Amino acid sequence: MDLAAAIAQIPFIDHHVHQPRQGRHQLSVNDFRRPFTEASLPGTWEQHLGNLVGYRWLIRELAQLLAVAPDEATVVAARNARDEAAYHRLLADDANLGAAYADDLFDFGNCIPVAEWATLLGRSVHRLLRVETFLEQGYAACATLDVALDRLRREVAAAPEHNVVGLKSIAGYRSGLAFAAPDSENQARAATAYTQLRDAALGGGSGRIADRDLVNTIVWTALEAAIPLRLPMQFHIGLGDDDIVMTKNDPTLMRALF
Repeated sequence: MDLAAAIAQIPFIDHHVHQPRQGRHQLSVNDFRRPFTEASLPGTWEQHLGNLVGYRWLIRELAQLLAVAPDEATVVAARNARDEAAYHRLLADDANLGAAYADDLFDFGNCIPVAEWATLLGRSVHRLLRVETFLEQGYAACATLDVALDRLRREVAAAPEHNVVGLKSIAGYRSGLAFAAPDSENQARAATAYTQLRDAALGGGSGRIADRDLVNTIVWTALEAAIPLRLPMQFHIGLGDDDIVMTKNDPTLMRALF
């Protein structure tokens, strides 16, 4: 057996994925294109995406798998004609997928649940805990930042029971990667920001956590809770996202955290 054939037999782990949205198996061409860019301007995927080399390669590969002509509309139609469960299994088998790690707090409630998607794939699907979103989802139950952070610590400690194999931070989207060890002033500002965001969220507004002191405190707390379990933490810096400031996402800014 040559090296390429031997490597092809090794299952790979998809270390970061989102479950598909529920009830969305039937897609238009534009629907199919949309997940291939993080841009928010419709013209990006409607007019330009179809010309990208990587996307055209994908169409060719998927056409071969579905045994149809390498034409975008034909490929999407062939995909839509497949049974949903069979289609998911086909992709997983062809990729020799082992396990998948799902960030299941993304678009929570609108995506296929982790256990159900594992059944569709015929593979294990484990969870990644998105820490900032976890705090946002706890506003109703947590009146103060201290209570919210305690809830986060308990969730991390219960990782094995909750099928969590790692943590994820979206600090890069919110405030950048220049973390610093929390001190009393930082924690006081974070507590104030949390209260303001919680009040806004419970009043029907946005509770999106983007305050630098608050994000810093959440990430530091999550990492300290993860150490005893040796849980890894992913930091997503969003290359291609239009809400990213790249100068704030230089990984060398994380030296204090390391």
